[in-house]
Amino acid sequence: GVGRAARPRPWGVSGGGGGWATAAEGVDPASFQAARQLNVEQGSLDRLTGDSVAMIDSIARDQGYRLGESVRLRFLDGTSKTLKLVAIVADAPNLVPDLMLPKAMVEEYASSATPEHWLVLPESGVGLDELADDVRDAVGTATTTRAWLQAQSDDFRRFNNRALVVMLGPTGAYAGIAIVNTLLVGSLRRRREFVTGRLLGATPPQIRRMIVWESSLVSLAALTLGGGITATVALLARRAMMADVDVVTTTVPWFTLAGIVITCVVLAVTAALIPASKVLRAAQPAASAVD
Repeated sequence: GVGRAARPRPWGVSGGGGGWATAAEGVDPASFQAARQLNVEQGSLDRLTGDSVAMIDSIARDQGYRLGESVRLRFLDGTSKTLKLVAIVADAPNLVPDLMLPKAMVEEYASSATPEHWLVLPESGVGLDELADDVRDAVGTATTTRAWLQAQSDDFRRFNNRALVVMLGPTGAYAGIAIVNTLLVGSLRRRREFVTGRLLGATPPQIRRMIVWESSLVSLAALTLGGGITATVALLARRAMMADVDVVTTTVPWFTLAGIVITCVVLAVTAALIPASKVLRAAQPAASAVD
């Protein structure tokens, strides 16, 4: 089998006129490529020996590095090294580190590091059940590639959902206040309309049903327009962000969206109905007298 030992991150990187920090990992090129099936876009990881470094494509583009150029590394103990960029690898979050260094170089700074994950490549003819048992005996746990990727995806989605709540929560609260305030004021200004309706023979339940239908339809129309704008922006953003990715799974948070729709409609109906009900109760004696 082939394994990956996750290392601590005791180094920073400076270059491109400013300092920046990122994750790095000491690797053995042969086992690293075999276990992770990398897409090397430029150069070769076989040249990752001595004073050399490899990096993912996004880091190279963001920092302006090109194949064959020098990269200045600064370790946490204060020492620095100038390394040659020998390979640029396609991005693969949680599978490929931002920087790849020769294993011998990293061991000088993290000689006591213990493996965090192992990527196992079975030999021909080895059954998966037998391999899993051997891995459990050796490292304690084992999981399939599909299960590991699913777990990574679930963790990433949960993190995104928490971030959305933190960023959009206050915005949603202000939007709810705006909905309630607008419809409260609007209903109070329609006092004469409601009283006139009563004098013309409309019953309070009929006027309330009218208000429910009005507020519901207005809310759904606003949500439809807002949803269309959001979907358009999301599609444009997705197209720009995923231009270099072959396959991307799109997930839609239907439960969250349904909750937003229901909350907005309930707020709108309640905010429109409460003041209207008070107006109808106050107008009840006059209407009865005319009847």
